Amino acid sequence: MGDEVFPHAREGLDWADAAFPGDQAWRLEPWDQPLLKQGCRGDGRIYIVGCEVGDESRYKIGHTTKSPQTRLSQLQVGNPFEMEMMGWFYGSSHVESLLHREFRAHHIRGEWFGEDPRLSTLIHTLPDL
Repeated sequence: MGDEVFPHAREGLDWADAAFPGDQAWRLEPWDQPLLKQGCRGDGRIYIVGCEVGDESRYKIGHTTKSPQTRLSQLQVGNPFEMEMMGWFYGSSHVESLLHREFRAHHIRGEWFGEDPRLSTLIHTLPDL
């Protein structure tokens, strides 16, 4: 897989505005905006991994300085469910923390989250792998 990026990061746009155009309900606090902009040029990659557990989808939001596929391989070793890389974009660990906070209502454990329509929207804005 090539080093594709979240396309708006290349343009220097706030990825939250790009991922959720016109969605005023999905807004981080104003003090988070500089971190989001910094995250577009971050030190690694923010990835979203998904897996099916019974009839429910689970998603891991993580940060890595390695390739997302390498990280997926590492995670798969310790998980009995088949995992799939949903997508990734360049970003810092600060952005990862902001996403964890944004989706905390659907937090399951660690970096794992349940289904959320806004998370689905984010996943669908990521480049095809």
